[in-house]
Amino acid sequence: MNGAHLHLLVNHIPVLWLPLAVAFLVWALLRDDPRMIRYGFAALVVVGAFTALAYFTGEPAEEIAEHMTGVSRRLIHDHEEAAELASVVTGAVGFVGLLFLLAFRRAARIPRWSGTLLVLAGAVAFALMARAANLGGLIRHPEIHNPVPATPPQALR
Repeated sequence: MNGAHLHLLVNHIPVLWLPLAVAFLVWALLRDDPRMIRYGFAALVVVGAFTALAYFTGEPAEEIAEHMTGVSRRLIHDHEEAAELASVVTGAVGFVGLLFLLAFRRAARIPRWSGTLLVLAGAVAFALMARAANLGGLIRHPEIHNPVPATPPQALR
């Protein structure tokens, strides 16, 4: 397994788990269940950790990909820039989730603003993460660049 393989294995986790963690936190807030809200905070902490792992495996992946035929250095650079911003924001969401876990670990009620803040920040982080993922996909998926037009139904007869 090389750096590119490791990056491809872990980079999907934040992209997929972040919206799930945010949706779970919304559900927990609607239920007004402190235990479930803490689980939502913890899920965001885990997403932040996997985001760091995805980010730090990006450089070894770049070292391999930039020497491959047909790979655009501009696309790699665009993905890298987007991933850096997405990683910082997602990491900050995870860090704040950790702070809230510690601050409210014994609280009978968790302030609604704390969960709402992380839901909003998580939504922004997901938008940034989705953009970074899309740009990463452009590096080696030519079908994304120029999708084949759908065949009209009458042509199939």
